[in-house]
Amino acid sequence: MAGRRPEHAFLGEVGGACYRCLLEEKNHRPKRKREDDRDRKGRKQVREKRKQKVVFFGVDGEGQGRQDHKYVLLAVSNADGSERYHIENRNGLSTIECLDFLRNLPPYVRLFSYSFNYDITKILEQVWDKELYDLARPENRQRHGKDWFKGPRSVPWGKWQLNMQATKFYFRRNEDTRNTIIWDIWKFYQSKFTSACSDWGVGTKEEIKQMQYMKDHRHEFDKMPKEQVLEYCYKETQFMAQLAEKLVDAHNACGLQLKSFFGAGSTASAILKKLDIPKYIAAPPKEMEIPVAMGFFGGRFDNAFIGRVAGPVYSYDISSAYPYQTCQLPCLVHGTWELTQDRERILTATTALVRYENRLVMSTNSHKTKHWGPFPFRMKDGSICYPAESNGWTWRDEFLEGERLFEGVKFQESWVYNTKCDCRPFKDIPQFYIERCLIGKEGPGIVLKLGINSVYGKIAQSIGKAIYRSWVWAGMITSGCRAQVLRALGMHKDWSNLLMIATDGIATREKLDLDKPVDTGTANVWECEKHKKTCYECKDRKYKPLGGWEEKVLERGIFLARPGVYFPLNPSEDDIKTVRGRGVGRGVILQNWKKIIKTLEDWNGVLTPSKDKREGVDNDGWPAVKVSNVARFCGIKTSISRRLSKDIRDGLTYHRSAGDHLDSTQPEPRYGQWIDRNVIMSFNPAPKRAGLEKDGSLTLHRFPGESSAPYRKAVLSPEARALLWGELVAQEQPDYDPADYSANDETG
Repeated sequence: MAGRRPEHAFLGEVGGACYRCLLEEKNHRPKRKREDDRDRKGRKQVREKRKQKVVFFGVDGEGQGRQDHKYVLLAVSNADGSERYHIENRNGLSTIECLDFLRNLPPYVRLFSYSFNYDITKILEQVWDKELYDLARPENRQRHGKDWFKGPRSVPWGKWQLNMQATKFYFRRNEDTRNTIIWDIWKFYQSKFTSACSDWGVGTKEEIKQMQYMKDHRHEFDKMPKEQVLEYCYKETQFMAQLAEKLVDAHNACGLQLKSFFGAGSTASAILKKLDIPKYIAAPPKEMEIPVAMGFFGGRFDNAFIGRVAGPVYSYDISSAYPYQTCQLPCLVHGTWELTQDRERILTATTALVRYENRLVMSTNSHKTKHWGPFPFRMKDGSICYPAESNGWTWRDEFLEGERLFEGVKFQESWVYNTKCDCRPFKDIPQFYIERCLIGKEGPGIVLKLGINSVYGKIAQSIGKAIYRSWVWAGMITSGCRAQVLRALGMHKDWSNLLMIATDGIATREKLDLDKPVDTGTANVWECEKHKKTCYECKDRKYKPLGGWEEKVLERGIFLARPGVYFPLNPSEDDIKTVRGRGVGRGVILQNWKKIIKTLEDWNGVLTPSKDKREGVDNDGWPAVKVSNVARFCGIKTSISRRLSKDIRDGLTYHRSAGDHLDSTQPEPRYGQWIDRNVIMSFNPAPKRAGLEKDGSLTLHRFPGESSAPYRKAVLSPEARALLWGELVAQEQPDYDPADYSANDETG
């Protein structure tokens, strides 16, 4: 036993030694309590039970009144409604009341919401202005270095630590060891809450109908029995919990592990992680940074015509255009870049970034350039158009199509990339597409649909530690899509028949026989309108390979208001999905289509700029129509502004009004309150087009000898700023429908 410590506790002292073994205290080690097998098994079961007991709860709140809008109810419920909690205060819930209520929920509760910006605005109403301003801008609170993965820094407020990042809101008291987290999951569904419930089989038709009735009568909640409002709120939170459960189950069924709930981007991250994409990414030579930035654009929005077009009009869309381009991307690790003036080398290279010159050539085919330009051009203010003359950089496939169709396009030089490896980083994207088609477009199928479509967004991500970012891949994806559109343009007998381009779709007077896509293993995918998924039985099924063109015929014709705003003639409520209201909103367009058409057709076609901003005319003299006067809820980000004080010693001051909001004709926001706002739509095609011909066709810009500016994240065009502001306002509304708003997709 020599050299071993006794396995018992030190027992008293006999001259400084243990009276049991006569050794000093430092030579003892307590005898460990040995558990029998039964005790160990029991403890293991307890640990397993604690791990497993995570219950999804929905969270939602309700307000009352319009002139002085108060937040009076906050409730949570699990999926089956067996466990419910709520807090209520008819005089208005305070921030402390709300945070304490959520913080004191059982530890196994996991909270999920749906379009929660309204609730966060009201919950945090008593937080100080500076803290609210910082909280709404996580990009200004980002950690750097080894701590980047912890996310943005918290905002201290009294005894609380508050944090918000995209669709994640979390907080804790200073003494707490864990955060209370609320995930807003609306970005996964891309629809109103009741639509998501219908698509995913949550609730009965009668329950959803009753829920929609209550949503439409929110302004009357103060006149309804409080029990009725509470039951509605509980039912809504119950359905939110069910949607969250179904969301996780849908990802698991696809073999994807959902680690966060930031929307389709989280699904895309799970896909990219499964494909182990970072090992295929490598930066190009430093000398390529400016050419790559000059060749990076988003989707093409462009009109050649405004006004009424009688039917039939043929609409063509590419099936999953960006995923189709993504699955063909090369590995960037096992290859080399080289600058060359030899045009022939771009034909045999794996890929190439080409510098071009586009000059106006007067010839027998010069009438083509009257209606369409070949390549995107970025002005110094960030605005994007497609001019008849310009210089710049673009990727090989788009260049070759432009060179083939436009006589003035000339090769200057190119960065060519060659690789002999057989790596195919995105080879499994077609399998995700096939799986999505088998499931169907709606419900759980939208997980894969939005997930693979969002892969491009992760590749082009410019904020945070973007481990999947590659400007080379991002530029190739969007350029490849624009090349497909150029090929469709070239298949027209008369280019003036092509009316409109919208990213991956066109509208034309001609019926076209468009080319088939490269084989991606999806040649056997068929889809019918009846089942909205892969179907081999119905006679009306359509061939739908990845990257293939789909045709729809608009028999009634179409009305084109401006790039990104169009609708079928004489639209009904059923046509809502075919309406596009970029920067205005689908619902607004559908409600006011007669007024929109009348305004343009009553116009005399003369541009008369108005310095006094008279009604019915925009700053450039184009007709403008007031299409709606709607109620708007004022959320955190649009209602808190930061300004430099008139007294420089005071520095920056913070205000509960948005002094930097873009449209001075709109009423100033009132934090957490409802106001009336005007929705005014102009027919101005700027910056896409230069002017208007008598026949309704739009003229092209010309930038002879000028080069397109490089993409810079910090530079936003006036059009992009207006679109982003409009989208931000829309997102703050209690029942925001992403499908109702067409966001900017042009990168600048």
